[in-house]
Amino acid sequence: MRKKRHDKRLDAARAMPPLANRAGAGAFDPMESEAMAWLASRPEIRSYVFDKAKQHGLIEFDRETKTWKGVDY
Repeated sequence: MRKKRHDKRLDAARAMPPLANRAGAGAFDPMESEAMAWLASRPEIRSYVFDKAKQHGLIEFDRETKTWKGVDY
């Protein structure tokens, strides 16, 4: 069976140290997750997420104001 290909920028996640999945008891909350915070701090992963949002037409660049915004903003 062939391995599924992925964007190489996601390889940054391979170096993630052991981190808590959630703070305290209860359901998983990505806003409280040490693992999510670590992933979001990696430039490669941030670039990947931004490029995917742009590629799928979720954000757009306004040449007049020179800013990025969500298409529904």
